[in-house]
Amino acid sequence: MKNILHLIIILTLISCGFDNKEPKDSTKYEIKNKDLTATKNVDAKIIGEWGIYTHIINGMGTNCNVCPRIEFTASESAILTLPSGDSESYKWSSSGNILKLELIDETSDYYLPNSEYKMEFNEKEKYIELTLSLSETRQFILRK
Repeated sequence: MKNILHLIIILTLISCGFDNKEPKDSTKYEIKNKDLTATKNVDAKIIGEWGIYTHIINGMGTNCNVCPRIEFTASESAILTLPSGDSESYKWSSSGNILKLELIDETSDYYLPNSEYKMEFNEKEKYIELTLSLSETRQFILRK
């Protein structure tokens, strides 16, 4: 009986093995998954209709009475509606805190230039504010 018990203990210990290896690939996957989660969270935040309340150029903000509105869809398209009723169509994508906008319409007169914008979300009590920075001197402030 002792021999059988010793044999079971030895087989159990051998089957457990020694795991002195450091996880290499799993760490990389964790980082990638965190990046994907962060991107999905940003995408979830940006989807919806936003009012463009302020346009800042060289530190001077211009507020509007009747503001342009832009709606970002889950299919990565966006439609900007101007107070005049005219509209512009965009394709959008995000990576981290960068939003890329591409005008789909063929027009030389557009409200939001084709570019990459730095995004900064600021959650207020009654609304979410999104600052899109085109450069240090040009920004758009959106709210929903």
